[in-house]
Amino acid sequence: MGFSLKHKKVYTMDSDVAGKTLQNILDACDKEPVQASLKELLDRPKPKTLFCNLGKCIATIMLLLTFFAPLVFPHSPVNFDQSSGSVTELTLDSHYVINGNLYLQFYGDSLNPDKCYMITDSGYHFTCTSYDKQKGLISFPYEGEGANIFIENSNGTVLQILMTLRND
Repeated sequence: MGFSLKHKKVYTMDSDVAGKTLQNILDACDKEPVQASLKELLDRPKPKTLFCNLGKCIATIMLLLTFFAPLVFPHSPVNFDQSSGSVTELTLDSHYVINGNLYLQFYGDSLNPDKCYMITDSGYHFTCTSYDKQKGLISFPYEGEGANIFIENSNGTVLQILMTLRND
């Protein structure tokens, strides 16, 4: 039993000769001959159930992971729980820019200035610089570019303000 680099000899046989040989063997054994020719039997597709079942299992697992991934990895760092008492509406009353600061005045529920922030289009993250509870006035540093502003009230609800630049 040794390892050989020589190729094994491949025997070839014509399908008609193979069919006659098979019929002779069946006649000698007193068996009923096959009605289908050998070529038809060899050309039939062979089912590959192992690969098919494995593919179905992998596809099912990937589909389940795709659907349940948002539950495992929540996207937003802001708490959207509204389970506390009555929620009053928070509306933007006015806004203006003075000396490089953006001032937003809100009407309604009181704000939570510790969780209010702004993300500019260039990716900078700013927290509020001042908050006047009596007036509902909050300010952010403003450099004249688009931004996403997230304002959270005392009940935990979040108001998102999207600022874009005009192309005038």
